[in-house]
Amino acid sequence: MKKLIAAVMVTAMMLSMSGCFLANGNQYKKAKKKVFEAAQEAFGVQELSDEDKELLMDDSLKEEKISEEAEELLSEGIFAEITKEEIEARLEEADVEDQLSELGTDVDFTPEDMENVCIVGKKTGENEIVVAMVIDFKKKGTCEDMFDDLYSSYEKTATMMNIAAARDDSVKCEISKGKKDLGFLLRYDEENLIMAAYIERAGDTITLVTFAGPFDSDLYEEFLEFDDIAGFAGFSAMAEEME
Repeated sequence: MKKLIAAVMVTAMMLSMSGCFLANGNQYKKAKKKVFEAAQEAFGVQELSDEDKELLMDDSLKEEKISEEAEELLSEGIFAEITKEEIEARLEEADVEDQLSELGTDVDFTPEDMENVCIVGKKTGENEIVVAMVIDFKKKGTCEDMFDDLYSSYEKTATMMNIAAARDDSVKCEISKGKKDLGFLLRYDEENLIMAAYIERAGDTITLVTFAGPFDSDLYEEFLEFDDIAGFAGFSAMAEEME
């Protein structure tokens, strides 16, 4: 969990699984509004105060276990906007190269390529978490390159899981994809676990959504409601196909 938060704060990307003022258009504002309103309804998230946002960002860079205050914030559900200035203020405290290497992308990308980020998160168990991010890039070209690389990574993962599902009845996989979005749902019955990932690009903005946890949990039901409201991947229909 700590590595996830740190990666969010310094790279605005996640897939350890892993966006606020738009300079070049209104895609970011639309995406941010869609994510926040869906999260409010489904998860009951509240926008963090400046004090709590500082606490969560500072806590994510510490070596020790995440603090009880941060855990409590995440368990209630959070929404926060992180500006470029706030990210840059913490770059010296974070191992940026290490975080970037965990992304597994070939894109020449640094945190300075971002403008702003908004993040929604909720964590209700040790391994039960949902994270949604909207990332506003300075340049459309960088955004396109990052999206293409992540899209390819997601597609390869889903393909591998489809192969695994053909060999093992306890593994199930569903995928939904278009030219500018892709989502997949993975279910492992033996461990009572499910993972969902979704990526979408609009202009110079990328939206990322992920869930991991038990498929009989309340948070998973809230996640499906969130996806239905936002109109992302159609995870509810994909989950029904798995039954």
